[in-house]
Amino acid sequence: MTPRVTQLDSLRGIAAVLVVLHHARQAFINNVDDASVGLSAYLDVGRLGVVIFFLISGFVIVKAIPGKDLGSTAQFWKHRFYRLFPAFWVSVFFATSVAYLVFSTGCCAFVMPVTKEMFLANMTMIPLRFHQPMLIGVYWSLELELLFYALISVIALVGFNSAKVITGAALLTFMAAVVAAAITATHSGAGEIGKDQLFLALLHLSMMFAGGALRYHWDEQIGGKSHLATMPLLLKTYFFLQLGFFSIAVAVKARHGIEPHTFRVAATYLLGIAAFLTCLYFCSGSRFGMFMGNRSYGIYLIHVPVLSLVSFGVARSAAHAIGYFSYIIVACAITLALADALRRFIERPAIRLGHMYYRGSARNPAVGIAPATVIPVP
Repeated sequence: MTPRVTQLDSLRGIAAVLVVLHHARQAFINNVDDASVGLSAYLDVGRLGVVIFFLISGFVIVKAIPGKDLGSTAQFWKHRFYRLFPAFWVSVFFATSVAYLVFSTGCCAFVMPVTKEMFLANMTMIPLRFHQPMLIGVYWSLELELLFYALISVIALVGFNSAKVITGAALLTFMAAVVAAAITATHSGAGEIGKDQLFLALLHLSMMFAGGALRYHWDEQIGGKSHLATMPLLLKTYFFLQLGFFSIAVAVKARHGIEPHTFRVAATYLLGIAAFLTCLYFCSGSRFGMFMGNRSYGIYLIHVPVLSLVSFGVARSAAHAIGYFSYIIVACAITLALADALRRFIERPAIRLGHMYYRGSARNPAVGIAPATVIPVP
């Protein structure tokens, strides 16, 4: 049994708070594009949190399939279903309710009218595949997570789930992202690279695979403690290529003067990688970090409708002149309280239900499913 890497809980909690702060700023000014305001002009703190989430997800998920048979893969997907979907469905219901309440007021930049088709498509976690928009923007990362799970499942089924293969997948998807960026720059201009969904999907998949490769490196060290110098050459190559790609992008755009958007993107991704590596190898966990990390999924799922509700309440009350920090305190307090309730009454019971099913299956030799390795869930 692999011991829990407690520092990842703290990092997961920090990542969730970064995403909330980013969207809170947007909600406060009632504009989803705040890239020209203060620190946001040079660092996308929301995307920073997402980058950290992706690296953690790869680190956790890469060894979540205990074997290379169909039974192990089925067990993995059932585990993921119980872990992700019940809380996600609550989020969809909550966001839909908030949308009906506040849409006509125009006070909240996040909310859009919800149709029956849109609601049902969002319940699948992959609404874009049904040609329906995402109910709230943060759902985009969950669809990419599902794609990563599918790729890891295929790798496990063919028996290739090893450090070299996972690191190779990170390099391959990153190089594919670079090619996609070059094609976009050639046909539409360099300014469109950051909007290219193929480039972004490949870049983020490469980060999840890199997180998985780091898991192999971690497990190979005694007690998981290792200096970064012992990192395998292929994995070092991946991170140096990341550094080189973003550095070149900034340098090219800087020929005509400082271009904040390109610097913002590069700084966000490189700082996310550096924060993950630093925390993984040099930090330790804490009770508060575990508390926040265990509620990070709920925080991620419900903070956007909470922000819309707070904005709605402020707009309709005498407190319309509330300051930014007061707004942050109120929004974070409500989000944390609801995330805690979601953890207690939805997430944990669903996980226990799933584990009861697995234990029953494992005792039945006709089912042929081995018990899962205990891992921290993202």
